[in-house]
Amino acid sequence: MTKFQNTHTAIIENAMKLFRQHGYSSTSVGSIAKVTGITEMTFYRHFPNKEAILLNDPFDPIIAEYILRQPSEKKALSATVAGFRAAWREAEASVEDSLKTRLGIIAATPELKRASLDSTGETVEAIKTALVARGSSKIEATTVASAILSALSSALLLWAASDTLEISTVINDTLDALEASNE
Repeated sequence: MTKFQNTHTAIIENAMKLFRQHGYSSTSVGSIAKVTGITEMTFYRHFPNKEAILLNDPFDPIIAEYILRQPSEKKALSATVAGFRAAWREAEASVEDSLKTRLGIIAATPELKRASLDSTGETVEAIKTALVARGSSKIEATTVASAILSALSSALLLWAASDTLEISTVINDTLDALEASNE
């Protein structure tokens, strides 16, 4: 890893620890920087604000790529569901713990919960772009992307707040429900 990547990872890890210990609202950018051993200016080279630590989604390009790989005869919703399933299989083992922590903090923080629902716009755009490239109209692509993101976002916030739900079950049940409505 490069020095930039190491610092980036350290910022995320230290911020998560501080968010869990003191709460999101009580944790400042200055305290994250101090614990990480960097200046606030360095923090801002990595993130525009502390909210971005929790809301940035590195999986958008992966999801879009898997959607593009789906056979052209698949309808937009089926291709998107299949793309999500494939992207989840690739990411599942490495992200479950960090995702649970991130989403748990988001679910417990009203301003972040609202912001997380708003921040799905980038993911919707990535999905729309992939679907249009596959031949969907802009209306179809927007509808499918928005429906899937809304359903998954809501289901993942339920999972994050639960002690009994399994993430794979939540994701697969949500995708199954969407796919069943497409039959």
